[in-house]
Amino acid sequence: RRCYKIRFYFSLSTEPPQPKVILSVGWSRVFTHEKVTLICEVLDTSTSWKYTWLRNSLKISDDANIKTTGNSLSILSAKQGHHGDYTCEIELQDRPLSRALSTKFALSVQDPPQPKVILSVGWSRVFTDEKVTLICEVLDTSTSWKYTWLRNSLKISDDADIKTTGNSLSILSAKQGHHGDYTCEIELQDRPLSRALSTKFALSVQDRPPASLTLETSWSDIMSVDTLTLKCEIKDGTLEWNYTWYKDGLFEQTILEETYSVKATEETFKSEYKCRGNRTERPLYSSFSEGFKANNIVLKRKVLLAISGCVVCSIILLIIGCIVLRCTRKPEKQEMVKEDFFFSMTDSKTQTSSPLQEYLTENGPPLDKEERDESTAIINEAAPIIEDQIKEEGLPSKEAGHFTSFKVEKSPLKEKKELQSLKGTTLIYNYYFTLL
Repeated sequence: RRCYKIRFYFSLSTEPPQPKVILSVGWSRVFTHEKVTLICEVLDTSTSWKYTWLRNSLKISDDANIKTTGNSLSILSAKQGHHGDYTCEIELQDRPLSRALSTKFALSVQDPPQPKVILSVGWSRVFTDEKVTLICEVLDTSTSWKYTWLRNSLKISDDADIKTTGNSLSILSAKQGHHGDYTCEIELQDRPLSRALSTKFALSVQDRPPASLTLETSWSDIMSVDTLTLKCEIKDGTLEWNYTWYKDGLFEQTILEETYSVKATEETFKSEYKCRGNRTERPLYSSFSEGFKANNIVLKRKVLLAISGCVVCSIILLIIGCIVLRCTRKPEKQEMVKEDFFFSMTDSKTQTSSPLQEYLTENGPPLDKEERDESTAIINEAAPIIEDQIKEEGLPSKEAGHFTSFKVEKSPLKEKKELQSLKGTTLIYNYYFTLL
């Protein structure tokens, strides 16, 4: 009979392995809408554990933003309510004494800090050419932020007048185009949901008071005086100014008076003068006036005098020409037309009756309508015959019976009146025949 020895070995552990919550995706300090994934890590992987997640010692259930799968817990879109201490509890199936709880994992959920634009150098109401420096201030300095500057919601890029360094923006020389509302946007690297926009900072840029340079010396004296008087006027009557003068871009002098005298020389006429107002308070200076050259004024005056002289000379020559023409012109000769005393008929235009017609009208025998028509027909038929007869006559005059014929002097300018005169002769013949 044989005897066998059987040995059993038991591994006894005092406590179940303690799990640990670690961060798999995301950050322990997250901003709203960011994603976070936690892992419940157990060193003993030889057995299958059951996992339970807790936040602030309260069991977590799945919802729209939280999903649990195995030993992981994912927050798809972090909210303020997800802030707290996270723990995981492990347990073997049907072995309640194998339960173990992990240490706490603190998860911070908050909105991105809102930055603020503040003025570091300069003023919120600046004049052109002044310098301004803005700072994008963030209260949370524990992380490195990326800064983006915007003016009127448009991104600002560096140029000759604007420089950005870190959280600062510097306007080296303000212009009218720099006027507007400035904001800064912050963002963590590779974390777009950490982006936050500051409130608006209104920057006002206005032009400096304009300077105007004029010539005080009158046009009538500019060619005769030894000095020219220039006047610099700042179009802002509420402020007191000193005046700085420049010649060809170089400083001349600063005076209290607004007028400045220069010698009227050839060099002075060719030089360009400018002026600018200065103060001890803002605005420290005005804008430059436009350049002034006396040579331009002198040239204009010479041209004006030349034109005026030409106009006056032209008028005088015109008057003299009119007088000479009036004195030398011969009067026109009018051709005198010898009128026939007896046979001049009625003028169709003036409607003036001849003496013979008046005589016949007053003393002649009355004629009825038929007799008048017959006389008119005879006159019309006899007129050409009498006209030809008169043309053929060569003697001055002849007497035949009771009738007298006259030689009519023909005028080339009075042919129509001549024909009327011949018709008048025919009418007399007709009248005499009637009496007989």
